[in-house]
Amino acid sequence: MSHTATLDTLPPAGAVPRRRRVLCVDDDPILLAGLRHGLAAHAGEWDIEFLQDPRDAVDASRRQAFDLVVADVSMPGMDGISMIEAMREFTPGLRSIVLSGVDQFDVVVDAVNRVGILRYLRKPCSAAELIDAIAAALQPGLASRSVQAVFEQLPQAVLLVDSDSRLLFANRRAAPHLDEAGALGVDPQGLLAARERAHVAALSHAIRAVALGGQDDVLALPRRDGRGPVSLALTAWGDGTVIYVHDAHSPPVLAPGHLSKLLGLTPSEGRLAHALASTGSLEDAARMCGITLATARTYLKLIFAKTGTRGQADLVRRLMGQPRVGPSA
Repeated sequence: MSHTATLDTLPPAGAVPRRRRVLCVDDDPILLAGLRHGLAAHAGEWDIEFLQDPRDAVDASRRQAFDLVVADVSMPGMDGISMIEAMREFTPGLRSIVLSGVDQFDVVVDAVNRVGILRYLRKPCSAAELIDAIAAALQPGLASRSVQAVFEQLPQAVLLVDSDSRLLFANRRAAPHLDEAGALGVDPQGLLAARERAHVAALSHAIRAVALGGQDDVLALPRRDGRGPVSLALTAWGDGTVIYVHDAHSPPVLAPGHLSKLLGLTPSEGRLAHALASTGSLEDAARMCGITLATARTYLKLIFAKTGTRGQADLVRRLMGQPRVGPSA
């Protein structure tokens, strides 16, 4: 059972994001005490829990979602790989690191094939090695510092999420869209969600479909303050999804005339492109331009050909990435 964010679970604006939850499981009390001691310096950075019984770990995952489990492979009653599989029933996006006191190549292969472990460590490992492994597991390549730096420089709001909608990064321009009046929020599990209940499932489905299927998508979400929708352009990035957000109440990237001149569009195509960037919906853009949906689709094909874009989401990203110059027209 995966966790789905709802309007009632979203925290108030300005709420401090929760710490990442790490669960360490080892049936040997001495080794578990060593893990506790080695990770003590990071207790303020991560919310760390320690358990001896793998069955208790599965029960704990029913009550709360963990971001990462660090587990011994060989434990009585339930081995570490079976335990991780059982925990994944409640938290599909759970990441895992396994430990073993002996070299077991067949176990490593089984762990990779069954639960997709991120790291295999030979016991005893140093505290520094374990800390580095945990930090890397909690900071996947999708949200690396270099990627964050690039997205901070973009002129529009950008969010990065994994396939389960877990928010990995949001640049500074995204902050207004995550407040109580915005269209988006983050639930106590750290999952990105639409503020309006009617759109929660649609956003979650779109994120997962883009991350796993690789097809771009666009979505329009209403703001809670009633000021009109924001448009989202979703594109696959690694094993997750990048979401570009455009607020229809902000000045569009360029006025219709400027778009036509810069991209070689006719006036009608420029007006449709402008409306599409503002609404994120072809149906709404057609209504805004006073044309039928069939005509809008014809114009859209011509716009794709002239701009070299592969689809609606690609086009919206292109339009939002244009510099903002001159007054709206």
